[in-house]
Amino acid sequence: MRALVVFDTTYGNTARIARAIGEALAAAGAEGVDVRSVALVSGADLVGVDLLVVGGPTQRHGLSRTLAGWLGELGRDSLAGMRAATFDTRYRLPRLLTGSAAAGAARRLRQRAVWLAGALTVAAVLALAAVWFGRQATLSADSAQAEARSRAT
Repeated sequence: MRALVVFDTTYGNTARIARAIGEALAAAGAEGVDVRSVALVSGADLVGVDLLVVGGPTQRHGLSRTLAGWLGELGRDSLAGMRAATFDTRYRLPRLLTGSAAAGAARRLRQRAVWLAGALTVAAVLALAAVWFGRQATLSADSAQAEARSRAT
């Protein structure tokens, strides 16, 4: 199963989390895991992808303009049948107060006919990877600390 982790980042926190997710997916048995900045992903990169993980920083209670633009460029049924999950980095407060880039990405992906696990925590993305790929996926200690720091800032 081929996995692609697409991220946008402002200060580097989301990039660190995306790389940690990619490493965990590979450890769980995904073949051909690719982690890329949204600026470097084209429609051709989505061909043959079985699992798409999309993440970005929460800005103005939602998606960054870059990530929203990329998702908007995808055709209505361009991802039909693909599995997907979303994540975000944001200040550690209730989502009602901060908004959620993951929720915004999830809404846009649903419109593209994906099988969507939803707007998830990183731990939930990894738990799904264990189910999908048949092996336990875990974050390294450094990655877990990076996630904790990104949630606190």
